[in-house]
Amino acid sequence: VPYSDYMRRIRSAVFYKENQEKVDLTTEDGKSELNYLKRQELTRAERFAYATKIAKEKGISVSDDEISKELDKNLQTSNGAKMTQSDYEANVLKQYFGWSIAEYKSELKNRLLEYKVSFAVDTQAKSKINDIKQQLNSGADFAALAGSSSDDKATSGAGGGVSAEKGDSDSSGIVAAARALEPGAISDVIQGVDGYYIVKLGSKTDAQTNFSLIKVSLSQFDKDFAQLNKDGKIKEYIDIPDS
Repeated sequence: VPYSDYMRRIRSAVFYKENQEKVDLTTEDGKSELNYLKRQELTRAERFAYATKIAKEKGISVSDDEISKELDKNLQTSNGAKMTQSDYEANVLKQYFGWSIAEYKSELKNRLLEYKVSFAVDTQAKSKINDIKQQLNSGADFAALAGSSSDDKATSGAGGGVSAEKGDSDSSGIVAAARALEPGAISDVIQGVDGYYIVKLGSKTDAQTNFSLIKVSLSQFDKDFAQLNKDGKIKEYIDIPDS
């Protein structure tokens, strides 16, 4: 595990706590919170290192172009304008996280690599979503499948029903996918930020999109990483006190 990955993250976490949340990390409660942050960020660095190992074995990589495209998403403001990288660095990265653009790009690379690896190793999730899609293609009821098979517990009890307002966050692109459909139509499998999705459009207006979703979450990478800990295969050479 590169020590620099851990230090980049823990310095950022401390910077945010002290400068944005105004937390005094020298008090008893503050020290406990600092220890929690250290544990959290070291674990994240270990996950990135494990993802890098698997990526090398499977020939998975992240290109500079992919990093640039991911960065560009963050440069878009809520009013549709686009910030320059220098403005984003000065007004967001340095102000909130104490990061330079170069440091943030390193962070993005790690996140994208773990994202790709998480999908690559989870053959069970891929098989499950493909089976669901096949059932839908054969005429299965969408709401019934959402109730029995979707991992989105917030919506599965209501047949997967969702209502999204204009301007709502859409990090997985499922609202955009729903809006691209005609009412009653079902999408192809969508690879979101945290799993696979299939959506069915109910109705749409300029201000609102009503649709249903089925989600299959990823779990294999988390299980494999937890097993490494259980088997004692992660050796730490810095001491992190219990929070």
